Amino acid sequence: MSQQQGPRIPRVPQIFSGIESNKNCYEPMVVSIGPYYHGKLDGFLEMEKSKCNMVRGFVQQSGKHNIEELYKTVEDVAEVARRCYDEDGSVILNDMTEFTKMMFLDVLRSLMKLRFGSDEEGIKLIKDFIKHIRAMPRQRVSCRKKISKFFSKTIPRISISNYSAKDLEMGEYYGASHLLELFHMHFVTSVDKNVTVDSSRTSLYRYHPAMDLRRVGIHFKPSKTSQFTDVQFKPTWLAGRLQIPALTIDDSTKPLLLNLVAYEACLGDNDKLWVTSYICFMDSLIDQPEDVRVLRSQGVLIVTLGSEEEVARLFNEVANYLVPNPLAFNKVKKGHRITL
Repeated sequence: MSQQQGPRIPRVPQIFSGIESNKNCYEPMVVSIGPYYHGKLDGFLEMEKSKCNMVRGFVQQSGKHNIEELYKTVEDVAEVARRCYDEDGSVILNDMTEFTKMMFLDVLRSLMKLRFGSDEEGIKLIKDFIKHIRAMPRQRVSCRKKISKFFSKTIPRISISNYSAKDLEMGEYYGASHLLELFHMHFVTSVDKNVTVDSSRTSLYRYHPAMDLRRVGIHFKPSKTSQFTDVQFKPTWLAGRLQIPALTIDDSTKPLLLNLVAYEACLGDNDKLWVTSYICFMDSLIDQPEDVRVLRSQGVLIVTLGSEEEVARLFNEVANYLVPNPLAFNKVKKGHRITL
């Protein structure tokens, strides 16, 4: 792994991208953004042509910028952006002029949609980004605002949004270097008071399937947030209640989880494997389709696509080869083991 300082946008580690059944979860589907797939997939050639039309449309409709001014704005940050990517010998990364042109078209296409699009078009833009990095936020409209603010911070001389400062308040997201990192910050708290590190042996024990927990009186309840770190065990008079963030299961769930796991793997920090640990936690709870039925009936899983068998298989496939932080969610482990 490169030791360069500053923001990085690395490739998906081979241990993940090499799994054939998951490969399409990492490859762009609608539009190629950035250098890694630029010019490499024939299906995106028409979309590349449309980017030029969108640039012209942006300049015409903004009424504030000429094309030379816009290009200079991107050119000023292009070298910094290029250093964020892994060197792979590709022409686009070695030719600064071509890289700047690619970045200019990609940025302006995105700004065009955000600046002049309707709410429906803004949501479609987010879906396009999601199909590129294959990650689906649960709150699409609020995430559009976050992406808009992300771009305005990155390229500050270009106004891209009509949102008020109050609407765009998102100080905790200012550190995001790219969209996948922003999505990760959306799902993982920066400081989680409910998750503490405990080196006791209890932390090394596995969880039990949802059906087994329910038999001894442990019930499930959706957490108040959508953050994967928000997993808590609350003792009750009879047994206990396990609070887990609700997760919608649809055709974007697997790509979402896999991309977030790949991002965490690139961080190289065992203490930051929260999405990875969450997935392994859910995989322990889901051993059979009946476990999915329990979690679904109590609002922890919202299944909009697929059968209970398919949901159980999804978690098994995503958790394959994953190694969680063994100390994650240790309070939950202690609580439910005492009940058992």
